[in-house]
Amino acid sequence: MTAAAVVSLFFFQIDALHSLIVFGVAVALTALIVRRLRAGGMPWWLVFLGLIPVVGWIILAALVSRLDGEQTDAGRVKVAKAVVPFVATLVVLALLVVSATLAVGREDTISPEAAESAGPVNLEPSEEDTPGTESLPVPQDALAAEPDPELDPPAPPVEEETLGLEVTAKGFDQLVAGLTVTPEVTAGYDRDLFRHWSDADGDGCDTRREVLIAESVTPVTVGGGCSLSGGEWVSAFDGARTTDPSTFDVDHFVPLKEAWDSGAHAWDNTRRERFANDLDYAGSLIAVSASSNRSKGASDPAEWLPPNASYHCQYVITWVEVKLRWQLSADAAEVAALRKYGARC
Repeated sequence: MTAAAVVSLFFFQIDALHSLIVFGVAVALTALIVRRLRAGGMPWWLVFLGLIPVVGWIILAALVSRLDGEQTDAGRVKVAKAVVPFVATLVVLALLVVSATLAVGREDTISPEAAESAGPVNLEPSEEDTPGTESLPVPQDALAAEPDPELDPPAPPVEEETLGLEVTAKGFDQLVAGLTVTPEVTAGYDRDLFRHWSDADGDGCDTRREVLIAESVTPVTVGGGCSLSGGEWVSAFDGARTTDPSTFDVDHFVPLKEAWDSGAHAWDNTRRERFANDLDYAGSLIAVSASSNRSKGASDPAEWLPPNASYHCQYVITWVEVKLRWQLSADAAEVAALRKYGARC
């Protein structure tokens, strides 16, 4: 029965009530057996036979029976008194162990309601707009010849004005319905395939600085080399404010890797550069705190939402707008999350 004590200690981590009962019964029974053995002139250490499941217990029962086993009616009564409690204790221990095991099974089962209430989880590493991020290897088939424009011409981006009218007229659910739902292509991404922060208009300010100038809440002074001073920026993701633009990132609203997985893997380099420097649609790029941008990484709305809950509606709407603008697809989990959070708006 010493084995039962060991088992009870293990189950103490699982169910304290069952463990205390098992441990108490095991200690009491062990003390009784030691007393019987010593009274009969046998060494007390024979009690350790209880560490051998079943076989050891039978041997101990036989030893105790032998000590009290005179061939008289009185002797048989003593034997019965020794054996019956022993067997009954084994039955009780077995029931307690089964009960504790079932309790563990119930505790390890998570209800669907609890899983749903856990909210989105950020599963992707933080890579978007993080300098020095190691890129994934590009398979050879991804570096094959560019798509033939005659056989598979790239679709032009949707014009901003048209898209804005469509959002107002159709509503969010219908907007989400316009997304193509398909599994993502998760191999072959390389950040260098998206040339970004270029100076398309040649005015000396690259895309990053153009966004910072446009989104400052106070007038910005543009100096030599497009140095910026006098501005102030507010991060829509978390409400952080700064007057130092170097502490803010310019985030691709749909991260570059997400774009690759959702269709940009089939684009030519020119189209990828246009996506990465899209200044024609205000939702494509946004200045936010570096910490919130690192937290977002390459996640979609099924995996991450901004800490600023009041921005969630605008976030999912803009996400869909950008994907439709560039005709990017969405996976099933992403669409489910968009509908879930959009329904609260």
